[in-house]
Amino acid sequence: MITFEELHKRIYKQYPAVLKAEVLGENIFPLYIRANKTPEMDFAKRNRNLEALYRYSSHHHPFGYHIETEQVNRRQHGLQDEPVAFYFDTPERFTGYLDKCEEYHAFVEDVQLILQAFPHLQTWLAAHLAEVVVYRGKWPHLLRVAQYFLEHPLPGLFARELPLMGLGTKFVEQHKAILMPLLNAVLPPEAVDAAYTGLSQFEQRFGLCTDPPRIRFRWLDATLAERYTGGLHDLSLPLPDMAGKPWQVQRVFIVENKTNMLRADVFLTLPQMEGAMAIFGSGKAASLLSSVSLLKDAQVFYWGDMDAEGFDILDHLLQFFPHAKAFCMDDETLEAFAHQAVSGSGAPPRNCPRLDADQQQLYRRLCTENIRLEQEQITPFWVRQQLHRIS
Repeated sequence: MITFEELHKRIYKQYPAVLKAEVLGENIFPLYIRANKTPEMDFAKRNRNLEALYRYSSHHHPFGYHIETEQVNRRQHGLQDEPVAFYFDTPERFTGYLDKCEEYHAFVEDVQLILQAFPHLQTWLAAHLAEVVVYRGKWPHLLRVAQYFLEHPLPGLFARELPLMGLGTKFVEQHKAILMPLLNAVLPPEAVDAAYTGLSQFEQRFGLCTDPPRIRFRWLDATLAERYTGGLHDLSLPLPDMAGKPWQVQRVFIVENKTNMLRADVFLTLPQMEGAMAIFGSGKAASLLSSVSLLKDAQVFYWGDMDAEGFDILDHLLQFFPHAKAFCMDDETLEAFAHQAVSGSGAPPRNCPRLDADQQQLYRRLCTENIRLEQEQITPFWVRQQLHRIS
């Protein structure tokens, strides 16, 4: 015989089906859960199970399930009523049993509200039942946002500029997780930039403005600073502005770790280097700098932490700048500062086809032995020596 615990699990699993039926306008009540169990041969155990099952039935509970029985002739105990099915005759009784009356009524109201605004979302709602429940109370605002984008496709404003009175300037930013699938379902193809996918590209996909990333750089040549930036040495520019600069630069050092940008005695204010500048790449050098034209004709040196991730970024950078070289990322530097190495991330080696043979060998060693040598552990004297070799 089915136990109460087993029955309760089966009942709870029917909740999504009840919500889906509400969305699709289907009536699935009375809702049956079959016993599907062989009668218990141990009569005492059978009676204990029956007692638990009836305790939460409509006989004793205002929202209890009904029990459908049939008579079974037992050899030792004669005719006995055995449960063969349990059922709820109404949604109110079912949701009351699960203590979800309030949630269910809110769900029904939200579904009606959504379908009134966008009738074609019925199938979409049936596939997003959990989201309807999670965003209970917020659907009037979410629908306002969807309606705005429908009436003003690709608006070309920042999310906080959207004229949605009463929602708060951060509402769209804070609800992108649900707005993304909702707008995908509501908007016509011409109101969506299909080139952008994923939540991180929400603004680009739906025509909102974004603050472009800024590139921080520092001149290592005072003459270039005077010529191009009025004598200012340490600056940052929006990427589109940086990309189009026709500056003539001989050497560019891309520094992954921001710490070294701030250590004047280590790298960026070393003795003046003719025709040189340094760029802070922050681990995203390849993806951000691929459009910066001044790098195509300059000597490019990449300096990152000596670990699996550092060489992975170097390999990616080489995709856009095949002439780039590594700086202070070699066996000699690793051996000189081996006592400063720490454990890395444990990342396994990946396919990095653009690394040269020596770099491939060092990369595999760093991965296999899980080594990380951070840039800040390399002394200023050593860095000056390596720069002297280059210049």
